[in-house]
Amino acid sequence: RTVASARGCAIYSRKGDFAAVELRKGVHLRLSSDSAATTEAEMTVPFAISGCRAAFSQDSALLAVALDPEGESPGLEVALFDVTGRHWVRPEPTKVKLAQDSRGEMAGFLRDTHDLLVLSSGLYFQEEDRTTVFAAIVDPIEGKTTTLAVAVPTTSFLPSASAVDLSEGRIWIARTDGPPCHLRSYPVGRHVTEASHTVVA
Repeated sequence: RTVASARGCAIYSRKGDFAAVELRKGVHLRLSSDSAATTEAEMTVPFAISGCRAAFSQDSALLAVALDPEGESPGLEVALFDVTGRHWVRPEPTKVKLAQDSRGEMAGFLRDTHDLLVLSSGLYFQEEDRTTVFAAIVDPIEGKTTTLAVAVPTTSFLPSASAVDLSEGRIWIARTDGPPCHLRSYPVGRHVTEASHTVVA
């Protein structure tokens, strides 16, 4: 998982690559591994950054760096780095467009894909018996975003990035009105059209 602070973030890949991101007047990346020389790369961005979160794809071919704009700027910006080619995939970060321009929290890459899952932070619609939370599947290479809506029981804790099982493409949510450790999981992904769920009691 990402180690993050106000000055940057860092993460290891499954193959042992280590990425350290320092927030200066943009993004300064230092990528090191046993199999290649250390690479340093800069990306200038037209906004101030308050924090970041990094994630490697499962095959360790891509590194995504989610950037939180400072202040009231909505959304999330994601910079993508080609680990094999040792260069930024795009010269500028991709803006993730979430429902109603809400802020986002990057969970990471879904299994066997280069799709990123981003959860909307703080935006949800509450009804009598259910709450709709929002997420997005991001293709960072093409710079495209697909918005998802997931309906969960109103008596559930709302999900965060720590509740996502990226290997199975599911969000786990705890029920507050059931037995202890009563959990439900909801599938997320590019082809999910209905929020079917699995219950673990």
